[in-house]
Parts: sequence; structure tokens; C-alpha cells
Amino acid sequence: MAETRVDARFYRDRTCSVKISCDPRESDPVAARIYACNCLVLRQLINLGRRDSGAIYLAHALADRREPSSIFSPKLVAERAEQSSKRFVGSLFDDQGVISFKLKVDGFGLFSRDISQYAVWSVTLTMKSMSCDEFADAHSILALDRAAQLCGAAWLEGQATPATQLRIAHLATVQGLAEAAELL
Repeated sequence: MAETRVDARFYRDRTCSVKISCDPRESDPVAARIYACNCLVLRQLINLGRRDSGAIYLAHALADRREPSSIFSPKLVAERAEQSSKRFVGSLFDDQGVISFKLKVDGFGLFSRDISQYAVWSVTLTMKSMSCDEFADAHSILALDRAAQLCGAAWLEGQATPATQLRIAHLATVQGLAEAAELL
């Protein structure tokens, strides 16, 4: 597996850009992008914790196949040259045969003010971006939707932990792609 990156950048004017990049050598870029998105979903939910209202809301919305409300979320825009004020960068990569996911968070300061809100937005806007990009077709959107549903349900059931998150993200990706292929 080649490296796949998810980069959500939040700017000062309440806008956000999301860039999902996949190594050109990747044999199945759609699956790699869905896998990286699932890793982001689970890592954000796990980092926020079981008592965080944003995490609970997001997990229920995903598990119930509802689009999380975006009334107050930043507007999704194209990537800009200006520096972002807050940023989440997730990297899914193969490190000598071991799949790893690293999440780097920038711009929240010592007390991580508003990180819960931005973490939820990073997931919802990444999913929205994936539904609108060049890889978006009926199969990939359906697979992403089903995989995200499985990730939300796994977190709600207490199955998603730091030790199981990569396995759950992978299984959700495989199952989402398989179910989407059956339906189309």
C-alpha cells in the first residue's frame, strides 16, 4: 500500500479545504481513499472520547446514514495559498509491511480550544469532498456511505479502540465496496 493523505485546512474566514491525495502507484485509489477516510473517522471519534457530545452526534449520524448537520460548518472551498489557521493531516501508509495511520493536528494551541467542533467538521467535510471529487461515482459514494456507517456503529458499540481502529477501518472499506458492487 502506498501513502494516502487526507489534509483538512481551516481558514480564518470560516472556510475549509480538503485535499485527499493518493500515491499514483496505488492499485485501487478509490479503496485507498475510503480506507483513509475511515481511519480519519475512527481516529477522530476515539480521540474525542465516549463522553464528547460532538463525537456522539457524529457517530449516531454516520450509523443512521444521516448527513451530519452542516448549518454552522465552514464552507468547503478549493485549497488556497494562504496559511490555514487550523489543520488535520492524516496519513495512511505501509511501514515495512505494517499499515499505520498518523494524525497530525496543528493550530489549536495549548488548551486545544474548539478541537471537538473542528474534528467533527474535518470528518463531515472530508466525506463531502470525497462525494464531489473526480473519483465520485455512484459506486464509490455508496461504498463510502456504507463504510462510514459501519465505522460509526463500531464506535457506538464500543468496538473501536486504538488497537482495533485500522482493522475496523479496513473491514468497513472492504464491506462497503462489496455491498456497493452488489447493489449497482
